[in-house]
Amino acid sequence: MEIVAEAAHIPNMRTTRNKINAAKELLALEIGFEPQVRKAFRTLFWQRATVSVRPTPKGRTEIGALHPYSAFRYISDKPVTKFAGEEFLLFSKAESEGFVTITYSNLTNDTFFNFARDLYIDENSPLDDPWNMLRADILQRAVEKWLNPLMVAYAKNRLLSEAQEYVADKCSLLLEGKILTGPVPTTENGVILSITWVFFPASLILTVCSCFLTPVTLSRAQGTKTPRSLCS
Repeated sequence: MEIVAEAAHIPNMRTTRNKINAAKELLALEIGFEPQVRKAFRTLFWQRATVSVRPTPKGRTEIGALHPYSAFRYISDKPVTKFAGEEFLLFSKAESEGFVTITYSNLTNDTFFNFARDLYIDENSPLDDPWNMLRADILQRAVEKWLNPLMVAYAKNRLLSEAQEYVADKCSLLLEGKILTGPVPTTENGVILSITWVFFPASLILTVCSCFLTPVTLSRAQGTKTPRSLCS
């Protein structure tokens, strides 16, 4: 290895160690930006990634039993595939407000890293072979410097996107239900705006509020003409 590096002529790099480090960085960069490698890492990372939550000093002080964030201030290694609904939005909101910190599993500690290393290393040579040690170091650099930050950002963005889509779909269904509701019942005095039931110990009072709404009044966005109202 040193013989090959010493024979290479690279401007501004005279020592063998600098040449080897430059080669490592270049190969790690190529691995980290290879589209097929990223695709494979994204797929397997999503299957195996986990999320852990711990409270910050602010969270430990302010989050009590009745706090909205009390249910998830301590979470260890929850798989990202187990998140449902708007759950991760609460996690993200708590983190943005400084109550908790969210950490994601590291690829270097995952079995996939060992699997990828086995593919990258020459199986016909001993593991302590200098070239195999060099390959393992390159792969570790690629994972730690390029792939792992990318995978964490991918998992966070995907969880946020799925939670936001869930909330948007739920709001859409509620709005659709209100739009498809039948017309508001009318009386001879106008449109019924509300019905209030007021309970008292000795009697039951029913209040019906109605309002005269003319086309002219409805067309005035600024409300220059006050509609007549009647409550009975």
